[in-house]
Amino acid sequence: MIKFFKKIRLRLLSPGPGGSPNTSSRITKYLLYAIGEIILVVIGILIAIQINGWKIASDNKKLEKATLINLRRDLNDDIRELQRVSSFKTTQKETCDRLLAYIINPEIPVTDASQFDNDVTRLVYFILPSLNSTAFETAKNNGHINFIRNDSLVDLISKYYSDITLDQHVTETKRFTNSFSESVLMKRYRIFNKNTYALDGLDGSYLLPGYENDNRFQFSAEAFRRDMEVENYINSFSIRLKIGINFLDNKRLWAEQLIEIINMEIENIDQK
Repeated sequence: MIKFFKKIRLRLLSPGPGGSPNTSSRITKYLLYAIGEIILVVIGILIAIQINGWKIASDNKKLEKATLINLRRDLNDDIRELQRVSSFKTTQKETCDRLLAYIINPEIPVTDASQFDNDVTRLVYFILPSLNSTAFETAKNNGHINFIRNDSLVDLISKYYSDITLDQHVTETKRFTNSFSESVLMKRYRIFNKNTYALDGLDGSYLLPGYENDNRFQFSAEAFRRDMEVENYINSFSIRLKIGINFLDNKRLWAEQLIEIINMEIENIDQK
């Protein structure tokens, strides 16, 4: 294209068939030459701007996609963590149901002492969900969150990470659990013995060292049954566990919905 305009420009400056051009003709041709130069410069600038625009748009799409992929990764981590904690709390809820059935109905005997002792031990444990907001915080700090063109998605992600409903419930339940276990269970009962397994914090458990040959009087199931404070605590704890499981499951569903939207956004980027 540029060579084409250059040839036209040179043709305008060259003498005609009759010899040298006159002054008026020369001025006209010089004007045409100048206009041609301006046109070439403008075309060059427009082409450069267009190419630069394409490059910027391409770079922005790459940043948008990378940001979305990082957000999706953290959300998948959250889903696994929420499932883990929900599963543990479901087990605790089943534990509370067994203990309450024993307390309420005096005709139910303790047929499995080891199971009973471990059920009581589970009452003092509390685990916290550890959610990952690294990608979101990084995207906010470096401005990459602004490359996500779907404003509704950005708003949903911001609300997901700013929601404190689960955190408030976790904090209050932890305080409630720690207070009762320290003021009642730990003072009145020997809840750890050779039958009980302690949690290792990694979804595993182990026998407490030193208790293997412990022949002292073990946990008194009858005393536990007569303790009204324990019964009230187990009831309250069971209710809190049910509420907590609902919060965890709702948060997990929220994360799954965000991933679905993110996947559609990534698919749209790849198709353009």
